[in-house]
Order: sequence, then C-alpha cells, then structure tokens
Amino acid sequence: MTATTDAIVAHHAGLRALSIVSIDENGTLGPDYHQMTDTPDKVDYDSVEQCTRLAAGVARVWDAAS
Repeated sequence: MTATTDAIVAHHAGLRALSIVSIDENGTLGPDYHQMTDTPDKVDYDSVEQCTRLAAGVARVWDAAS
C-alpha cells in the first residue's frame, strides 16, 4: 500500500521523514483521514499511545546514529 502523508513535504525537501499512522484491519487509514469529519471523538487513544512509544524509539535510534 502506498499513501501520501504529512511527511511527504519534508521528504521532498530532502529531509529524513516518516509518518507513523494507525491503519484499520483492512490496511486503510480510514474514511475520515484528513477530512472535516476527522474529529477527536474518532481517535483511538490506545493506538496513539503505541505510536508515541514507537516514535520515541525511532527518535532515539536516529539520535544515536547521528
């Protein structure tokens, strides 16, 4: 699956970038992704916590590699 996310702008500027997103059981970002209907009541906060832990780990690895 290929999807454009917010990191594409940084990537095109030559920066190292990645997006960590939650996908559903069908491998999609969901029908509300970046739509006006993308409201806080639809956030899976357990997934946000897992993504935050993953992002912190990636940041530590990138920092150690610098």
